[in-house]
Amino acid sequence: MANGRQSGIGVVLGVVAALLAVGIAVFVTLIVSSSNSEGRAEPAVTVTESVVVQPSTTTSIHAPPPSQVQPSGSLVVQGGQCWESEARSFGTSASGQSLVCIDGGAGGYRWVQHAPNSGEVHNIGDPCNHPDDQVAVDPEGKVIMCGGPNSTWSAGP
Repeated sequence: MANGRQSGIGVVLGVVAALLAVGIAVFVTLIVSSSNSEGRAEPAVTVTESVVVQPSTTTSIHAPPPSQVQPSGSLVVQGGQCWESEARSFGTSASGQSLVCIDGGAGGYRWVQHAPNSGEVHNIGDPCNHPDDQVAVDPEGKVIMCGGPNSTWSAGP
């Protein structure tokens, strides 16, 4: 029995010795490799990447050219230019005069005087009582005027 015990102890000691030898070998390797790299710069690494651009198969929406971009809020001056986005809107000049932006045809959009505003809301095409009714607004707040052969509310001259 003593022989079997000694044999088991020998195996355990052999395994411990082998593990210890492997640990020492790893430790020495780490020390040697770190001391060799302390005095040297690491080699430069270059990474290259290739990109293949495929033609687009989707339709993109482009912004309008700068000449078509219209700022909001032109200077309200009688006879002065206003923007299409301001058409049929009231504006007040620096002197307090109430003006409306209209489409002047070839002359473009302009600020002009208007008849008295009733402050009422009417629909375009509804009947009005000309000359008593003169200027009002539609449900969207845009300026409309009373007139025409049928005396109806219309978007403008």
